[in-house]
Amino acid sequence: MAAKAYQRGKAAFSDRDYLGALEAFEQAYKLHPHYLMQCNIARAHERLVDMINAARHYRRCLAEGGKRRRRTRRRVERALKAVQARISYVDVRAPGGGAIYVDGKRVGEVPKRVPLNPGRRTIEVRRMGASPASTTLTTRGGELRIITLQPAPLSTRKVDRDERGPRKSRPPLPKARSRGVGQAWFWVSAAATAGLAAAATVAGLRALSAKDDYESTPTRDGYTTAQDRRLVANILWAATLAAAAGTTTLFFFTDFKGSSARGKERELVVGVGLRGTF
Repeated sequence: MAAKAYQRGKAAFSDRDYLGALEAFEQAYKLHPHYLMQCNIARAHERLVDMINAARHYRRCLAEGGKRRRRTRRRVERALKAVQARISYVDVRAPGGGAIYVDGKRVGEVPKRVPLNPGRRTIEVRRMGASPASTTLTTRGGELRIITLQPAPLSTRKVDRDERGPRKSRPPLPKARSRGVGQAWFWVSAAATAGLAAAATVAGLRALSAKDDYESTPTRDGYTTAQDRRLVANILWAATLAAAAGTTTLFFFTDFKGSSARGKERELVVGVGLRGTF
């Protein structure tokens, strides 16, 4: 597995896919640690212009066995020296302290000497209760700079009412119009309820009559007729009760003011209870 990862990294390096080569070399080292693999990792970092990590891995190559062979040691030391020459340093200072960020990545606390890879870098100091202070540097390597950054305290001064100006009054919200259900719906529902009650009463009487006929002359047809009429009567009574409940509910939401003068009191009598059992 380590040999396959190494061959994959070698092929990627030849194709100038240095990020893919770096991942493959790191996997090979994890499967089979060897100091020469640290040199391969360093070379990939170097091609990615990450001189800081390249130097770190060249040092690991020497520490883990590269010093044992004179030729290997000389080659690694030359590579390390060339990489270090391209690293710049900046001494970051900030009165009051703060955390240092390079290109958005935290690297420590002030004061500190921070290594920088070549190129355009943003140095930032952040502190609690203050707005960050930052600057941008362009380095080529082998430089040492000193910068002082001072995060500005956030303003906590309260603004007086006079400075804010007169308080603006909000316009009053329009009153919601209370609109009930039209009277027609109530009267239609009441009429339907009355009709169902009448039909249920007739059906109940017919069911009682069929029951009496069956009890006086028991026959299969008479039993079937009595059962059918009883079922019809029960269904009609259930529908009547449901309609009565709906009519009562509609009463409370019906707008009766359209047909009567305002200010008059209405006397309400609601409650017609109908119940039948057969």
